Amino acid sequence: MVEPFIKYDIGGAYHWKWYLLNFDDYRDFTNAILELYPDPGRILDIGCGDGLISYLFFRLGFDVVGFDTSETAIQLANLVSKMAINDSLGANVSAVQGTAYTTGNQTNLSERLSQNALQFRQQSIYDLDEENAYDYAICSEVIEHVEHPLKLIKNIYHAIRKFAIITTPNGTLPDGSIDKPGTYDYHVWTPKTFAKLLSGYNFEFLDLREGTISIKLHKD
Repeated sequence: MVEPFIKYDIGGAYHWKWYLLNFDDYRDFTNAILELYPDPGRILDIGCGDGLISYLFFRLGFDVVGFDTSETAIQLANLVSKMAINDSLGANVSAVQGTAYTTGNQTNLSERLSQNALQFRQQSIYDLDEENAYDYAICSEVIEHVEHPLKLIKNIYHAIRKFAIITTPNGTLPDGSIDKPGTYDYHVWTPKTFAKLLSGYNFEFLDLREGTISIKLHKD
């Protein structure tokens, strides 16, 4: 039985904390994802949560639309992103100097924010019916929480013009068996079973973090 996803209600904007502290190599992992996108464009952040990854893309010059079904997550994403832009939240942490977290001119960022270059919407990916509306998409550690992953992949594919990065935990146990889904998870995959899920699509595996399955989904 999958429990309702209430991690943002319990832990607040925890991805921001993870990035600043590099908890479990989260900052390194996130930066590796950002580096995969060669040029700024319009990007869809699916399951954007508290908005940390959306915010980093925004600072790098992307126009970002973040979707999440959690009302709390969207509230946090809007609140913390504005605080980070207007009050330089966490920018004095030495470890984030020279990263996307401190990139960009504050005046320009504030202007772009007022022009809706960073948007957060409480919406299900199942309701996404836009076609070729985004250059890119990012779906990081989300697909395992979705009941119908094939519909998610289909909607991502139709929405993008170039490519999407999708990541999920690797459920392979030391003995080669597959782990059980977690409290908030519908699914768990190994690289082999994840490749089977994506059969029929043009994709490649990426080596971004140990224990994580990462793929680049190409738009043919």
